[in-house]
Amino acid sequence: MAAAISSTSRKGTWRRLKNKRTMMAIGQSTAFISQALGGMGTLSNDEKKKDNRKDYIVNTGPNKGARVKASEGIPFGAVMHILRENRRDRQYKDLVKFFFFLILFVYIQFELRRVFDSHFGQAGIRDALVDEWLVEPDMPHQPFADPRTFETTGNWEEYFMWMEGPFTSVLFRNEWYNEQSRGNYTRSQKPKRYLGIQSHILGKIIMRQVRGKPVPTQVLDDGEMYDVYPDFEDSSFVPEAAANGTVHPVYGTYMTHMSKIEGVSTGPMTWTEFGRGSWMHLFEHDQENATKLIQHLKNNLYCDQATRVISIDFVIINPSNNVMMAVRLMWESTTQGVMRHKSHIMAMPINMYRTFRHKIRAGVEACFVIGLFWFTAIEIHELFQHKIGLYLSSMWNRLEVINICLFWFGLGCHFIFFYNWAFKVDWISSEYLDIFDLGYMFQLNARIAAGNTLLSFFKSI
Repeated sequence: MAAAISSTSRKGTWRRLKNKRTMMAIGQSTAFISQALGGMGTLSNDEKKKDNRKDYIVNTGPNKGARVKASEGIPFGAVMHILRENRRDRQYKDLVKFFFFLILFVYIQFELRRVFDSHFGQAGIRDALVDEWLVEPDMPHQPFADPRTFETTGNWEEYFMWMEGPFTSVLFRNEWYNEQSRGNYTRSQKPKRYLGIQSHILGKIIMRQVRGKPVPTQVLDDGEMYDVYPDFEDSSFVPEAAANGTVHPVYGTYMTHMSKIEGVSTGPMTWTEFGRGSWMHLFEHDQENATKLIQHLKNNLYCDQATRVISIDFVIINPSNNVMMAVRLMWESTTQGVMRHKSHIMAMPINMYRTFRHKIRAGVEACFVIGLFWFTAIEIHELFQHKIGLYLSSMWNRLEVINICLFWFGLGCHFIFFYNWAFKVDWISSEYLDIFDLGYMFQLNARIAAGNTLLSFFKSI
């Protein structure tokens, strides 16, 4: 019994001590709370003589005129007002920090991708090559025109018309409009090809073909046996392959380690992966040899029922604005007789960290990475401070996680691209530059960066 009374007494003593400490804390924090409320006036000396306690009167805010005594505590409305104001101030500070971080990101993207130069470079290639008519009116030598273009060629006959027309006349042209020689812009005086005014074709032009083998098929019982050439995505498709380096008199050299070829997409998730193996031809720099090769392929049935896709790849370099473009023009033949077309024109910087302007961008990139580590650490802290289920129950927290993950994904893609760009590509000695995969990575990263920027602004609204 005595032990029970002693225990009860100790609990009562602890409760009184706890309440006393609470009241002392409230009394000590009254002055601080009064300042946060927007200003409280103290009592006059006469009033203090009547009441020795240090009380305050609220001057502004939702509790204006209220008398706050240390012994009475703090009004609940005043506390909530303080919490709201502090939270709002903290949110404004975080918003300013994030907008500064976002401005760094946008600056890096514009400087790295040379947006305006890249856009006009792509437009120049489209105007000069992709949208070029098969036959231009050139009075009096050519009194008629054929307005079909790359994207309107409907069969392999028209494909060769395009090859003998815009392909040779644009990519191998070496005279000005008055038939005067263009000369050579390079100091070495090696033969070069030009596209537009300041664009040079770097390396040789590659033409690749993916073919299939015939599959004997009987459609009707006791009917005719057909040699069927299925589409690539059909399970019965058999690719025409050979050992790496095999040379064919018509189809060229079979290569297995080149960039992947994707089919033409007709909607979401409808593209076809043709793989990396294909037959390849390289075009020499002069127009005469290129014309002879085209005529040889045409005479020996280079394109037939087995042809599934043909692509022409080349690299354009413009030394005047530090922009390089990987170009791929594709013709995909279907068993239904439809010819599908796709032009990939992917702009990339020639040099990334060489000039003074590049070094300024590198410094901004370093600040961006530091900021990304900081924002990531904050989110990880909040994630561990709350339960994962509670943290992810908020839509805004989920958007925050997606936003930061996309920033990290883009940063990783950038470093992978730069490593391959700087150390894996032989820009000088290579006979041809097969950099389509690198260009595809660079453009994919650019699209992700654009979408992530929109997500960042939406999240900040």
